[in-house]
Amino acid sequence: MKRYFSQTLYGSLLVFIALAPVHANFQYEAGVNAIHQSTDANIPASNTLTADFAFRYLQPNYELNLSLVTASKIAPDSFANAIQYASPHPGIDGNLHVSQLFTNIKLSESSNVFMGIMDGSGWLDTSLISNDDTQNFITPDFINNLTIDFPDYTPGIGLITQLNDSVMSTFYLSTARELDISQAKVHEYNEQEGVEEEDTDDRGVFAATETAWVIDNGFISLGAWLRSGDYVNLRNEQDNRLNNYGIYSVLSRTYGNTSLESRLGWANPKVSEVAQFYALNVEHKTHNLLAKSRIGAGISRRISGELPNNSPLKNTSSLEVYFAIPITKNFTVTPFIQSFQPAIQVEGTPFDQSNLWAVGLRMRLFTINEI
Repeated sequence: MKRYFSQTLYGSLLVFIALAPVHANFQYEAGVNAIHQSTDANIPASNTLTADFAFRYLQPNYELNLSLVTASKIAPDSFANAIQYASPHPGIDGNLHVSQLFTNIKLSESSNVFMGIMDGSGWLDTSLISNDDTQNFITPDFINNLTIDFPDYTPGIGLITQLNDSVMSTFYLSTARELDISQAKVHEYNEQEGVEEEDTDDRGVFAATETAWVIDNGFISLGAWLRSGDYVNLRNEQDNRLNNYGIYSVLSRTYGNTSLESRLGWANPKVSEVAQFYALNVEHKTHNLLAKSRIGAGISRRISGELPNNSPLKNTSSLEVYFAIPITKNFTVTPFIQSFQPAIQVEGTPFDQSNLWAVGLRMRLFTINEI
């Protein structure tokens, strides 16, 4: 595995360099995140250290993008791994990974095509304040819609078309098989209990279409998706040739220093652990309190699919509140509070029906430069 990874990483770097002319307009971003999460329950605290690097070569009609990510290993019984939906970084293996390697080509004044190894959530289900776990929320409920069964970092192609001044459409198509280079699972959006992992990874495609309308100081988007493969009925293991599919929406509005967003989602309840999803997020710029500081809050509700009658996984909710404090231009400290009602422990640990509160601290050091 390590040998395969090394060849993939170096090969990706060589491809990126080879495709970029010598006199290049490069942009690069680098960031380091340290996250501490703890609770008064009998669960060890977790300390997560991640680093991300993004390189972009810009030309008038196209751009090349390469993203790398690495992270420290997390103890299996620590908070980030033990509690479902507690962290965007479960199951990290501690290696360096090529997370994205793609090109974005301008076809016309109104159309762009992008292709390569990509994360579909970077093009779909996007929002203003609830997509970036390095800047805003860290609870997965407030990063993406949990009903969407995104494959992690797969070969794909997409088309973005600006239909008019206020309407934009996106079409996205990728394989359903997740590449070995993405085993870190840095974004764990949806755990499908009914998926036969081997069959689903080996077969099928992920396809989605989304339309977004610009409204006063905001936008609304509607989307639909399909992930084909051999999904297993949650209540009937013999019914094992199902597909997963769903619809979703994002509504975002800004009122002065306050941004308000909502997410709605529905997925096939026969195979999806989370069949319905609702989230409401708000962020307020508290510049009058501290320069460039922000306070955010989010609440979500997850409605279970058609789980077996004896399943302990029922409807659950999450809450997060954070206060982002810029210490310098390139260093931000963000204390936060999380609540899980009820808390669900992941497979291999006892189920806990009680509500759970946690406190945490995220520190991010980053830089953005051009060459």
